[in-house]
Amino acid sequence: MSRKTIKVFALLLTMCMVFSLAACSKKQITADKFMSAIEDNGLVGEVIPEGSAGGEESGIIEGAVGSGTLENQIFSAYYYRFSSKEAAVEKYESVLAEYKKITDSEEVKGTVDESGKANMKRVLVNANPIKEDGGLGIYSVTVQVDKIVITLVAMDNNADAIEKIDSILKDCGYYYP
Repeated sequence: MSRKTIKVFALLLTMCMVFSLAACSKKQITADKFMSAIEDNGLVGEVIPEGSAGGEESGIIEGAVGSGTLENQIFSAYYYRFSSKEAAVEKYESVLAEYKKITDSEEVKGTVDESGKANMKRVLVNANPIKEDGGLGIYSVTVQVDKIVITLVAMDNNADAIEKIDSILKDCGYYYP
């Protein structure tokens, strides 16, 4: 091979490596971007100013909360940026434990699915009440990416509720099937 061919090949290889590394690391969104994503999907909310989102002991630096009723379904949305990745992981694991308590209950039948991709962890709960007393199901997803934890909850688990939560995650850049 000629030197020119080797240089071109090395340049292409370097570019491929840079693009693959960029694709593997999810960019951390801000509270404003989160608010934009939930508002674009019909929810309302507010950004909790930096430094007042839970006190120093919580490790939360910035937050945002939102909620709304869409087509008779109630949604809640939470965004937290923590001071350290360890604090975010701790929050994620506490949510995972709560999801498992819900599905281990004798009153609820459901599943908890945990997965990970690159530097992102995701846990999803899909549950229904066992008694047929008119109670709706629950569909919730919590995502942890570095110092960020996002939780989205629908007080229903029909296809429309799932699609709405998926849409918010897509707008945040944290959706994967």
